[in-house]
This record gives sequence, C-alpha cells and structure tokens, in this order.
Amino acid sequence: MRRNDGDDDGRVARAAIAALGRRGRTSRIPDAVRAEVLAYARRQRAAGRSWRRIAHAVGVSAGSLENGSRTPPPARMLVPVAVTAPAGGAAAPLVVVSPGGYRVEGLDVATASALLRALG
Repeated sequence: MRRNDGDDDGRVARAAIAALGRRGRTSRIPDAVRAEVLAYARRQRAAGRSWRRIAHAVGVSAGSLENGSRTPPPARMLVPVAVTAPAGGAAAPLVVVSPGGYRVEGLDVATASALLRALG
C-alpha cells in the first residue's frame, strides 16, 4: 500500500492548472493557483526532483517554475531628502565678448546690450 503525503503526487496543482483551460504562452496564472503550484514545486525540489520532472507533473514549463520560484529582489526604499534654498550670493557676473573684440563684465543684460549697441 502506498502512503499519500497530501499533494506530493501533484494532482491538486495539476488540476488547478487544468481548470484554467487553454492558455497561451503569455497567459498569466492567477496568484492562488501560482501559490499552489510553487508550494508543490518547493516540496519536490526539497525532495531532489528536477525542474523538468516537476513541470511535467504539473503541466507548465520548467522555465516558468524556475522564474516563479526565484525570490524577488528587495524593494527599494525611498530616502527622505531635505530641500533647501540655494546658498546666498548673486549669480555669476555677466561677461560678454562682442564680435568686434569688446569685453563687457559685471553689467546686467540690459545695460551690457545697450553699451554694445552704442559701441557699434
């Protein structure tokens, strides 16, 4: 007589996948079914079974089992940031060199343009 260790023959996991009906390669498996299948896969891996053998027993691809069983990377945390006003002081002084060779420093834009216009 064979001992039944719950779902270790994969019937429940396989039935859950079969109940989803016909699926395409990119059809998402619902979270509850995924949890059932991955729990079965973890037990089988602990018993030394290969991904291929487990996948065949359940009815999904070995790649999807491997991908689903990977632990997700830790979530990144937001870090508090203090936003402050820029340090005092005026902006860098204006320096303009005209095509005629005149160099104008320290004036505001309006005054510098008026001076350069007057110089021609």
